[in-house]
Amino acid sequence: MAIKSELDIKGTRLSGRVWKKIVKPIRCIISPNAWKLSKDKIREKWLKSKIKKEEIKEIAKESSEIIKKNREDRIKKGEQIRIKRQRKIENEIKSAGNNIIIVGSKKYGKMSKKAKKGLTKLTPEMVNILRSKRV
Repeated sequence: MAIKSELDIKGTRLSGRVWKKIVKPIRCIISPNAWKLSKDKIREKWLKSKIKKEEIKEIAKESSEIIKKNREDRIKKGEQIRIKRQRKIENEIKSAGNNIIIVGSKKYGKMSKKAKKGLTKLTPEMVNILRSKRV
């Protein structure tokens, strides 16, 4: 790392003590090459952290894509369920014929259990009553 001639220093410290054997001041041990090495180490750490950040971003993108796909699947399933319900209601309306009455959800919610069961067995008088009180 450092050349020996750079490290051989004769003299005294600022404190006044004489140098003994191997002990040298820090400012003489550090050579221009040491600065380059430290910069390289810092750059390596920076590159490693950058690579980790990029990996994390890729994982985040993949997870966001999976979340979007799941959301789209849920929306599609919901639409399919709505279509099935609508078809079921349309088939019930077709099978009922002329005696059909559409009752609002508010009105249906207020009805008693007997009244709800009675909707399936409508007489012409009940049809007239319900038509006049449509919600």
